[in-house]
Amino acid sequence: MSVFCGRFDLLQVYSILARRSILRMPRLVLPVSEFRLQSCFASSLASHDIAMSCIIEQKKALRSRMRRELRLQYESLAHEEDPLIQKHVMDASWYKRSRHICAYISCHSIREVGTSQIISDIFNSVHTDHPKSLYVPWIQDKQSHLKFFHIGSSEDLIANSMGILEPIPANSDGSPRSDVMQMNESIDLILMPGLAFNHAGRRLGRGGGYYDCFVKEYLLHAAKMGWKSPLLVGLAYSTQILDEVIPTDTKDVPIDALVSSSGVLRFSNHPLLNVD
Repeated sequence: MSVFCGRFDLLQVYSILARRSILRMPRLVLPVSEFRLQSCFASSLASHDIAMSCIIEQKKALRSRMRRELRLQYESLAHEEDPLIQKHVMDASWYKRSRHICAYISCHSIREVGTSQIISDIFNSVHTDHPKSLYVPWIQDKQSHLKFFHIGSSEDLIANSMGILEPIPANSDGSPRSDVMQMNESIDLILMPGLAFNHAGRRLGRGGGYYDCFVKEYLLHAAKMGWKSPLLVGLAYSTQILDEVIPTDTKDVPIDALVSSSGVLRFSNHPLLNVD
């Protein structure tokens, strides 16, 4: 990793921080205690930068590895595991009890776990005694901002520039489509894609930070409204579930459960997971 290729020069880092006005270089000779304090501060900042750079490099390497493995195995995984994964979701008590659901529209070109059966089941639920409402992601910009809009059928979707189906922001009558952040009720369940997951409930996304950013924003919103937190569930192929540590930082949100072709792995004591 390039971060560790050269010697770490504390004085050089200290000088860079000073030029950026993060620290002020002393004009006069400082007392030894004050100089040591500023040196420790500079060292702490530099160490944090090195640690973050290390995590970024580790994530890049793991993403490259997972993309390569999915590229080689995706067709067989999708054929064999998609039906099983979606059945496990639809059979789960936490899914059956959820009324308002955020779910992604799976995209074949980026090799996501399929969600078409789940989406159809939610659409068809409007004719039952336990109707569900569906909210799907819409990429707002390139700064990791994601919105979830309500849709009632596949006709409410349109392909974006990357070929991913997204909700049309306006209804057929021109009125704004319902946004989860403006709902009068809480979201019960969020189904999340990812490139890799582990047995500690950690998730590695595709690098944009969209889901982590949205979930953090929604959790703050739910807490402000006095609502319960939604259940966060990842969907994964068997090859995406790792025994190793997944590099994470403070922006990464852990999931409550993970669904694979083998069943459901639970990582938290979320109330919906404790209801049979």
